[in-house]
Amino acid sequence: MDRSAFPLRRPLSFVAALLLAGVLAACGTVVDPLADAPNADETPIEETTETPETTPADEAPATDLAEPTIDGEPAPEDSAGGDLEDAVLDGDFRGHDFTEANLTNASFQGGSFAGAIFVDAILRGARFNGGDFQGADFTRADLSGAHLAGADLRGANLTDANLLGAFAPGDAVKLEGAILDGATWIDGSICDVGSVGTCN
Repeated sequence: MDRSAFPLRRPLSFVAALLLAGVLAACGTVVDPLADAPNADETPIEETTETPETTPADEAPATDLAEPTIDGEPAPEDSAGGDLEDAVLDGDFRGHDFTEANLTNASFQGGSFAGAIFVDAILRGARFNGGDFQGADFTRADLSGAHLAGADLRGANLTDANLLGAFAPGDAVKLEGAILDGATWIDGSICDVGSVGTCN
């Protein structure tokens, strides 16, 4: 066969081969499905910063205290000078002011009265019902005949208070750190100045 009769065959085949090689090369290229996506290392993962609402054990309140009530009604912001004879008090009375209030035969139904102010208050025959009165101020208060069983009076100020005839059996009353300077004790004796926790 006279190959000169087909002068363009070889050049065309060569060009076709080059084109085919290019197509094959293009088709043979492995396309990374993540090639068009942002680099994972460069795109920060969105993380939620919200955490469950928890209260550390050392910050948790000892009890869930309800709003303060007197005879089932919301208590005023302070009860200084109030007539609360036979009243039933419940809830959160921490720091509440009962200065010179008449609380004769009142009943403290649980809750907290820590840091409350009972200066010159009358609490004759009041029932403390194991309430929390830590750090409360009973200076010159009249607690004669009061039922103190189970009451927590640690750190309370009972300077010159009258506890004559109060019911406080054995170790049923917590008095650690309580100031009893000049207080009239259950048996009628007068506590020495400097009496703390016990009447000397």
